[in-house]
Amino acid sequence: MEKKVVYRIATIADYDREAFYLREMHAQGWKLRKVSYSILLFAVKYTFEKCQPEQVSYQLDFYPMKKSERASYLQLFKDCGWEHITNFNGFSYFRKAHSEIESDAEFEIYNDAQCGYFLSCFSLQLYYRFFQSSSVEVVISVGKCF
Repeated sequence: MEKKVVYRIATIADYDREAFYLREMHAQGWKLRKVSYSILLFAVKYTFEKCQPEQVSYQLDFYPMKKSERASYLQLFKDCGWEHITNFNGFSYFRKAHSEIESDAEFEIYNDAQCGYFLSCFSLQLYYRFFQSSSVEVVISVGKCF
């Protein structure tokens, strides 16, 4: 098995760009196997495995849960045709071949804009907490999140 390791700077708010990047890698013949922390500050380690190039949709779902909830959560996505790949930092990574997608709504796990809006607001709150405890001053201006 041929593998490739890539280090990228990614943040919790970049989940759409991350899914796009993973889709592009798969189209080039590299399917995602694992996501983990790297020794580099703010970088994420992606491990890919060589595969046949294919059009695949990747989606990330942020849902911290108890271990007792994990089986039913993963089964829900499996029943909808999504393959679970790995978990990292509260996110679950899924993929689904374009050939298995029957409608445009199936290209994304969520087709409700409010879900994405909630995640963006949650991300900003996490960043604020992180930078609040450091010596870096950050000013964030957002609309009402909740």
